[in-house]
Amino acid sequence: MSRGLGVFLVILGLILFISSFGFLDNFTQYIELYSDILIKIFPLSLVFIGFAVLTIGWQRQILTGLALVVAFLSLMALLLTSTSINAISVSQENGNIEFTAGEIFVTWDSSKSGDDIFVVTGNEANIDFAIGKVTVELPERDVFVNIDGGIGEIVFLVPKDVKTVVKGSVGIGQIGQTKISGTEDGKYVAFINCDLGIGEIKFRMLN
Repeated sequence: MSRGLGVFLVILGLILFISSFGFLDNFTQYIELYSDILIKIFPLSLVFIGFAVLTIGWQRQILTGLALVVAFLSLMALLLTSTSINAISVSQENGNIEFTAGEIFVTWDSSKSGDDIFVVTGNEANIDFAIGKVTVELPERDVFVNIDGGIGEIVFLVPKDVKTVVKGSVGIGQIGQTKISGTEDGKYVAFINCDLGIGEIKFRMLN
């Protein structure tokens, strides 16, 4: 199986290298066209790998090959579309934000605007993403923030007058210091429930 992984990485690297010179424009266009579907089928590669471990002989080789093909297509789709936010669905009324891959900035400050900035108007923000980075600028008021992420980074910017009550977990990675010096006696409370598969959750003082 390790040899198969090596072949997969070599092929992926060669295709990305060649496509950067424009020789595979049609191929990459098709990947981008169906990127949403290709990214979502990535868990199938784990299913195939699991079955490969449980089998022997030619069945293991076929299942491993299928896993590599699915993983390859999913990673290609992710790499080709990672510079923009995909499959975004935002409801300003109830603070629900969902996206597949990319980077966003979430705030309660209505004076801020931009393609990657999303303003929450209520007291609760619910964020769900597959791969990417989420920065949350907490307001000087009591709020609830729920984040469910796959792979990436979550950063909370905490005002001096806001103390945080955090319940979170990271499968592979770490959660940084949740109690920021100087915010323990804050007038407001941010209740944070945060789960991340792979990556890091950070808390920083808002300047």
